Amino acid sequence: MSGRDTAPDILEANEIAWMQRYGESLREKLHAVLEREELDDAAVSFYEKMYRQSSKVPDDINSEQYSFLLCCGFAEGTFLKRLLNSSAQTLKLLSYEPDEASFLYAACSRDISGLILDPRLYISVYDANKPNQLAEVLEKQLEHIHISGTGVITVPAYEDFYAEIAQNVIKTVRDRIRDLWEERRAAGRFKEKPFLNELYALGTLSENYLCGDLLDRIKDKSIPVILVAAGPSLRRNAAQLRKAKGKALIVAASHAYKTLFENHVEPDLLVVQDPDPSAVFLADDKERKSVLLISPHADREVQELYRGRCIYMNFSDELAPADIYKRSEVLKADYGSVMTSAFDIFADAGFRTLIFVGQDLAYGEAGMTHADGSANPERNTGEAFILPGVNGGQVRSRTDWYMFLNYFERKIAMLPAARVIDATEGGALIRGTGLMSLEAAIEECCTKDYPEYRDLPELLPKAWKADQVAEWRNVIKAKVSEVREFLADVDEALFLGEQLIGMIKKGDTGSAAYRKTAGRYDRVYHLILEERMQGVVIYYAIDRVLDYMQQMLKMELSGDTEKKLLLERELFLSFREKSLQLEKTLNNY
Repeated sequence: MSGRDTAPDILEANEIAWMQRYGESLREKLHAVLEREELDDAAVSFYEKMYRQSSKVPDDINSEQYSFLLCCGFAEGTFLKRLLNSSAQTLKLLSYEPDEASFLYAACSRDISGLILDPRLYISVYDANKPNQLAEVLEKQLEHIHISGTGVITVPAYEDFYAEIAQNVIKTVRDRIRDLWEERRAAGRFKEKPFLNELYALGTLSENYLCGDLLDRIKDKSIPVILVAAGPSLRRNAAQLRKAKGKALIVAASHAYKTLFENHVEPDLLVVQDPDPSAVFLADDKERKSVLLISPHADREVQELYRGRCIYMNFSDELAPADIYKRSEVLKADYGSVMTSAFDIFADAGFRTLIFVGQDLAYGEAGMTHADGSANPERNTGEAFILPGVNGGQVRSRTDWYMFLNYFERKIAMLPAARVIDATEGGALIRGTGLMSLEAAIEECCTKDYPEYRDLPELLPKAWKADQVAEWRNVIKAKVSEVREFLADVDEALFLGEQLIGMIKKGDTGSAAYRKTAGRYDRVYHLILEERMQGVVIYYAIDRVLDYMQQMLKMELSGDTEKKLLLERELFLSFREKSLQLEKTLNNY
């Protein structure tokens, strides 16, 4: 079966559902595989066998005991349909399909649009079977679900192949989540700092700019885009970039700035995303000439230093007025690094020549991670990967870089009209790129002057006029109302929780009053932690949610209701504290 044999009506139904649920095209996500891979008769026979084996949920799976299940294997969707039909409506299910071809077969041969749109199901497709990849998917999903029971199952046809995953993934997930949460909490990524940074950014929009406007104003997409990462090899060829100034858009990761400035190269855009205090890496830019392509979550000190030279990308729809959100939205997903984000922006905008520099995705000499000679020890953890090198031989990589490399290769496969050149001259091989020295790439591709793009802020309108601030203030007022509603729900949960704890202490858990109170408590609990999970309050207090989830995992779901209620009381008390702080902060705007 190939892309030419696909039933258009089935693919279209699944594609529409995928776009509605996930915000990206199923055709784009799988088209490369669809066109590139053939399913031979043996493969089709295997998938048909899997379909038959998955016609019922095994009797020993009592899905009602779970609120969250990881299912290894999509199994044509039949298994999942029966599992969801036999489960409580509160079940959250992550379907992990390790084989893209299997999912492709389902998406092209059967209407699975109903499954795609089911709010209880999150579908994840990977082409490699690694527990740490499962953990990374789960780590993101666990931010948005309530855990009162976790489990792992495999579809029948996959039992022989993925039994090890079924046995080990929960431990792997717990260990991985613990490590990632500790790492990210240390980095401040889930605390209120990004939220407050975005509030500051919105307050300065009458002086700054939006990325959507930038992409609209650069009409000539033939201008090459040189994407400069901060890998160790950048030291070898950074000076060559001076020859490309004015003949390409030089878009650099913020941590590449030092090496570029030492070589007298002024990038057209520095990409900044980190919400931590990080102005030190720009401290040498005395005259503040740099133009920042910056996340509104980025460090406020950096935003203040470059006030009037910030081009913002991806405000949240929770805080920004609709017009600002739309004109700033350029990333449909978070791919994890500054350069994957930059590549995504300019590739999706239709730029036809994209050139990588310093994109090593591998360690340099003596374990270096950056061109300035530094090593990044706090992230030198995780599984080691030995990968083919861009210059031949092999190089040593790590989990996050390997993920980024996979992303680049997948994205490049979906860009048939674009030319992607790897002029890194070191590090890991990125398949799908053309290999050239930076000098040769500049000589061949950077042949035309583009004077109209020499001063990007001059090209752009201000993000909004002063009179538009009033619209934003109305958004903030709505958020204040949301906070107050949230506070009322939290107070109700605290009241009901105290009643339940009192009944437990009296041994009154079999009464109708207990069941009625427990039912009311469960409803408000789920209202707070599920329906409001995407709301501004939970975003502001996400670190408290993560602490709670970690403790729940440590409890191993012991069934101790009183202990669970006491733990939840601490969570709701912290929500109350954070909500009162947030209400005061919002009122100041």
